[in-house]
Amino acid sequence: MGHSGFHFLDLDYMRDLARVIILVLLAAWASPLLAGPVHAGPGPVRYNDLISQSRSAMLADPAEALALARKAVAATDGIARERDRQLAQTQAHWLEAEALNRTGEPDQAAKVAQEALRVVEQVDPGSKLDGDLLATVGQIARARGDVVTALEQYQRAFHIFETKGERRSQAKVLQS
Repeated sequence: MGHSGFHFLDLDYMRDLARVIILVLLAAWASPLLAGPVHAGPGPVRYNDLISQSRSAMLADPAEALALARKAVAATDGIARERDRQLAQTQAHWLEAEALNRTGEPDQAAKVAQEALRVVEQVDPGSKLDGDLLATVGQIARARGDVVTALEQYQRAFHIFETKGERRSQAKVLQS
């Protein structure tokens, strides 16, 4: 065949074109990876990291857990759906209340926990988070010397955990 200006039958041209296409596709695929981690900014991934870090720090360094929980509250701004954002904020406030109680601030912890409990009982009643908050309210009441309220909250939490099949959480409430 002579040169007609079209290279679509030229095997070397086809190989070169395939290489260029592969390189372009690889560059497009790799560019987000080279840009850095996605969780560097606000949003659900950063929020989840902060919640995980706060939980991990709770026993060893409650002051650090408190700071991380408060950062997690701020990170919920990147969560689009209202209900999801409310639940995320409530979970972060639960950890904030836990940390405040552990750092010797039971009065402040009670305010945070009661508000979080009010929200979760409107948005997701009977959930594990509801049980966790009830247990925390019980711990705070016990720290303040109100054993009657503590026992009531522990019992409510226990029943939620029982319904959810959360055996570990049930055991923790029984030990409180």
